[in-house]
Amino acid sequence: IGKSWLAKNHVYNGAMVALFLPEGAAKRLALPGGLDSSELHVTLAYLGEANQITDPTAIMRQVERFAADYSPLRLKVGGVGQFNQENSEGKRPFYASVDSPDLPGFRQALVESLKTKYLEGIEPDTEHGFTPHVTLKYVPKGSSINQVIPGLEFGVDTLSLCLGGAR
Repeated sequence: IGKSWLAKNHVYNGAMVALFLPEGAAKRLALPGGLDSSELHVTLAYLGEANQITDPTAIMRQVERFAADYSPLRLKVGGVGQFNQENSEGKRPFYASVDSPDLPGFRQALVESLKTKYLEGIEPDTEHGFTPHVTLKYVPKGSSINQVIPGLEFGVDTLSLCLGGAR
């Protein structure tokens, strides 16, 4: 695990398993004034606060075991949206929709694998349904964005575990 964009650009205390976009696709989707292309990802499982994880090595090994059983995913971006929930700064996520016939099953299998006996006490967030997306920018409440994004299709072959500022 090395330092990542999380450590450089944010004070990020969470833990998650995500699919980061390939560099070329990420650069095409990044918006002026939005998140850096290196930050663009699809969160598959939010695991809570990183400082609550007592055995990060066990989670890393579980993610590695899980990933070894799957082929790369093909993802398609086409469409935008905005969530209603505001962040701590009163801004809302503006996102690109992500689709793949394999993604819901892949994500569900990942969440189930993270609930194994090896990871007692780690419970992926299941409070909300899964809406595959890539957050592009945070916008003030009441703002509308008339942004056209390119329709992209690309493969993702790496599953990333992020713990605080490490990926």
